Amino acid sequence: MSTKPPSPGSPDDGDPAAMDQEAHRAADRAIPSPQLGSFDSEGLDPLGRLLLASESVASVLHRAAAYAKGSIPAAQEASVTLATGPRRATAAWTGLTAFELDECQYGLGYGPCLEAADTGHAVLIADTATDTRWPAFANLAARQGVRSVLSVPIPVGGTARAALNLYSATAGAFNDPLVAATAAHTAGQTAAVIANMHDLETARTEIANLQLALASRAVIEQAKGVLMGIHGYDADQAFQVLSTRSQHTNTKVREIAAQVLAHVRRAGPST
Repeated sequence: MSTKPPSPGSPDDGDPAAMDQEAHRAADRAIPSPQLGSFDSEGLDPLGRLLLASESVASVLHRAAAYAKGSIPAAQEASVTLATGPRRATAAWTGLTAFELDECQYGLGYGPCLEAADTGHAVLIADTATDTRWPAFANLAARQGVRSVLSVPIPVGGTARAALNLYSATAGAFNDPLVAATAAHTAGQTAAVIANMHDLETARTEIANLQLALASRAVIEQAKGVLMGIHGYDADQAFQVLSTRSQHTNTKVREIAAQVLAHVRRAGPST
């Protein structure tokens, strides 16, 4: 038997299932969408104040799951779904039930966490006992005592997709708009931290390249000075000597310059 959900029909054709699908989609669209880098409220400072140099993406996602569970009383467990291409995995979780329900969705190929990650829209299951969109998942969640699910996209950018997932044993636990807003803010703050980590890594690379360039320039200038002093070249002629030797030996100019300086040091001062 196929585990795919039924294709939604038009709400105007009188089909109760289609009308139910449309009602769910309308409710999901009413949930605030996270905006990258726009959350500076005091309650979200623990994520905003992370020392990026000491964090990894994995540690940030674990902190986000823990923060969501701690800041939303109705959430008994939380997790983060991370997808790249066809691969889906739970990158962070606060309890075994959240992990197992995430994995169930990956196996089925559908569910609220995948829907949120893939579409960029929040998904709410107010009651797994009555929700009809993902029957196999809803039945399993209900059997495990989970009655409410809220999945909010984390806009990580690039080809990756992610979602913050909240699970509760209480039906209607995430119906309060403030709960949905808090979850969306947490997702947005998480995305901002990850983006800043990317910016930090980019800055580190640029600084390292700049430092290498400056070091190379210093070595080349010293070697030019040596050639000018020994052979009476001007600056252009000295660099041309280094450049020509670099081309003939397929060696970087910096390395040729270092060889010149090393040779002079080995030769010692002239008498």
